[in-house]
Amino acid sequence: MGKLQYFNRQLGLACGLIALSSFNYGFDNQGFATTQAMNAFDRQFGVYNEKKHTWSLEPSWLSLFNSLNYIGFAAGQLERRSSGQSYSHTTGVLIGSEISSRFGRRWCMFCMSCYALITATIGVTSQSKEQIMAARILNYMYVGMELSVVPAYQSEIVPAPVRGMIVGTYQLSLVLGGFIINCVCRGTSTISDNKSWRIPLGLFYIVPTIIASLIWFIPESPRWLLLKGRRKEAEANLRKLREGKFSEEAIQAEFSELSYTLEIEIEQGNFKECFKGLNGKRTMLVVLVNFFQQATGQAFASQYGAIYVKTLGTINPFNFSLITAAVNISGLCVALALTDKIGRRLVCPPLGA
Repeated sequence: MGKLQYFNRQLGLACGLIALSSFNYGFDNQGFATTQAMNAFDRQFGVYNEKKHTWSLEPSWLSLFNSLNYIGFAAGQLERRSSGQSYSHTTGVLIGSEISSRFGRRWCMFCMSCYALITATIGVTSQSKEQIMAARILNYMYVGMELSVVPAYQSEIVPAPVRGMIVGTYQLSLVLGGFIINCVCRGTSTISDNKSWRIPLGLFYIVPTIIASLIWFIPESPRWLLLKGRRKEAEANLRKLREGKFSEEAIQAEFSELSYTLEIEIEQGNFKECFKGLNGKRTMLVVLVNFFQQATGQAFASQYGAIYVKTLGTINPFNFSLITAAVNISGLCVALALTDKIGRRLVCPPLGA
């Protein structure tokens, strides 16, 4: 049975629904990135070059289109715990962290999904370059909210032996979403009018609608409930996520361990601890890994890949996007298979090379 032995029906459905949300991250991100290479998109939002007799997007506008969206992205998070409570001081889209901390993981996912429906409407009805710019910036607020809650929710509901694999599906779902929207863009790229880019953007409605409709059918995070002092509900939810696959003794042991860990964190934990001793090294490692991951230039390939290949006039830019997504999926599948077997450190170097 392998790792399936840890999943009952409730946990499987919960993990699937949460992963679907990160699927939409890649869906939206690559949807905006790939439609830039469409001729109809250029005509609608670009300028006419009389010498070349073609429409194109202004480089200055294009750079803003692919950078200003990070204004709405998650910038950082600071938590403090007092009297069993957890509060997040947030900037920008860390509204997501605030909602998640105060009202729960499910409320955060519900709110961000409803918000995503609004940004999808702005995008699909865009008539001017200012409107499509606003659509992307506002959409990334949704992406930031999604980033603040999904990995936390995933890690809090799954058993420890499969935690690495499940949290790893965050990136896999993201890339799968990008692959599918790139397939759609490849198909609509031959349409000569604005339907070529409006159809992909119109698909942004699907996943948020599903999440908003079904999120209340999965259990709230037991860890969050404990932080709020709702011990009985926390224990009941943990049992829902484990019964049938774990014995009653194992469930009680896990709940006791979770309760004890949170008590220690509340009594002794504070943000300064992240920068002291061994924790300081861990914090620096996380910062450096994320910095150099971006410094590899992967953002250029993901955000400008299609439009850059289009300017070369060699291969079909939409085929290029599909190839890139397929390579990403292959690498991620290898990582997911190895993460819980050989550890995180051994997986990272070859995949990051």
